[in-house]
Amino acid sequence: MHNKTVLITGATSGIGFETAKTLAEKGAKVIGVGSRESSCLRAKNKLKKKNILENIEFISCDFSEKNNILKLRDRLITNYSNIDVLINNAGVILLKKSTNSNGIEKTIFINYLSHFLLTRLLLDNNKLQNSRIINVSSIAYEKAEIEFENLNLSTYHWMKAYRQSKLALILFTKILANKLNEKNITVNSIHPGLIGTNLLSKNGWISPFLNILLKLFGKSTKTGAKGLIYLATSDDIKQLTGKYFEGVNITKLLNHADDMKSAKKLWDISSKLCGLNTDLLID
Repeated sequence: MHNKTVLITGATSGIGFETAKTLAEKGAKVIGVGSRESSCLRAKNKLKKKNILENIEFISCDFSEKNNILKLRDRLITNYSNIDVLINNAGVILLKKSTNSNGIEKTIFINYLSHFLLTRLLLDNNKLQNSRIINVSSIAYEKAEIEFENLNLSTYHWMKAYRQSKLALILFTKILANKLNEKNITVNSIHPGLIGTNLLSKNGWISPFLNILLKLFGKSTKTGAKGLIYLATSDDIKQLTGKYFEGVNITKLLNHADDMKSAKKLWDISSKLCGLNTDLLID
């Protein structure tokens, strides 16, 4: 991974942090994005004894707001010539409905639309040349459906919102891989397993207790990160695109997640919500 630049969202805790640490140890230049300055500082302090801080830069960016993604885009374009691996990992589970300043429900925005927007912006600015794009989804997609005309979910349930966002990432993977088929850029999605992470950390005073429960039942972050590291580094899959992995294994998608018509419809809606042209501007 020497001379490779890796961008990881949600990199200050959980499998994102473990992946960032491991790839930095392998010699990659890692850009780790966290939601707050405080979380970035904690992540940096954890790595002080690892002697790899020179390989990692932590950037704070609240992924619930479009303007923050645009500022991140500007910083990345200014400071980096190319991003060799993009890992779209940041995610939340919100027990109560919350919307951002644009009126978009935050689960769908943070988990999916923010990554749709960031990926599109980097592609349109030619910052993902010969790159790997990895979208962290979930087996939760299996019971999901996309409410195309109601992404905000007028009748909100936290699991319904989470499932929808993870299915959206898979459909995004499918259509983007198709659009980039001749560009030597691969796009794959992955279910890393049920991992003891901080997915529930944005639910007020009850968050610490919820995260403890998740960590009791979930696998270790080191185990969960193995699939992401494999997709980021393995020569065995460097030509594979549009696939869905469970850990390090390719898994067949259920029909509703493998439907190009649905993927195209979601692409058009997402482009409109993000203020983007439906066509990629990549050279």
